[in-house]
Amino acid sequence: MRQVQSRQLAQGHTLLELLIVMGILNLFVAGTFQFVFILQAAQESQLRQLDQLQAVRPSLYEMLHDLRLIGYPASSNFVSTTSVLAPGMIAEGILEATATSFVFEADADGDGRVERIEYRMAADGTSLMRRASPKRLDGSLGIPTSDNQSFIQNLTNQTLADPLPVFSWDVDPDSSEPFPNNISIVYVSLAIEARLDPRDPSKKKIIHLAGASRRLNPSR
Repeated sequence: MRQVQSRQLAQGHTLLELLIVMGILNLFVAGTFQFVFILQAAQESQLRQLDQLQAVRPSLYEMLHDLRLIGYPASSNFVSTTSVLAPGMIAEGILEATATSFVFEADADGDGRVERIEYRMAADGTSLMRRASPKRLDGSLGIPTSDNQSFIQNLTNQTLADPLPVFSWDVDPDSSEPFPNNISIVYVSLAIEARLDPRDPSKKKIIHLAGASRRLNPSR
C-alpha cells in the first residue's frame, strides 16, 4: 500500500514539474517572439526611412545641379551684339532669393536653351514646387515645361520649433554685383517627415538632408 502511494506521489511530482517546465518554456517563447517582433518593427522603420531618403535624394541632387549653373551662359560668353539681338540666349542669374524660394536663369540641362527655374514653397508649407519656363530669343518666357510640380513633399522646415530655411547662402565680398547676384554658394536644407508605420500616423520622425552648391559663374 505504501509503495502504491509512493508511486502516486512520485507521478504527481513529475506531472507538477512538467507543468512548471512547460510554463517556463511558454514564458521564454513568448518573450523571444516579442523580442523578434520588436526587432522586425525597428527594421521595417529603418527601411521606410531609407526608402524616403532614397526617394528625395535625386530631387536634392537635381536642385544642387541647377543652382550650380545659375547665370550660365552669361553675356560674357557671347559677342556684344547678342544681348541686343538675342537676349533670350543669356541667363540673367538670380532673380529672387528668400528662405523659401529661389528663382534664377540657367541652361541647366545643357541643351543650349536658357530656362527660368523657380523653386517655391507651396502655400501649405509642406511641399516645394518647381517650375521651369524656357526663354525665347527675344527674352520673353515660353510655356513652362514643368509647371509648379510638387518636387519635394512632407517638408516640415516651417513647422519646426526653430524654423529651418530651405535656402541660405554666402555672398562674395569681392563681387561688384548687387544682391542677390553676389551670392556665390547656395545651401539647401530639407527637414522631411518620415512615416515609420503606415498603420499609425502618429509614429513619425524628422529626417534631415542638406547640400551646398557653388556657382560656376558667380560673376552674373
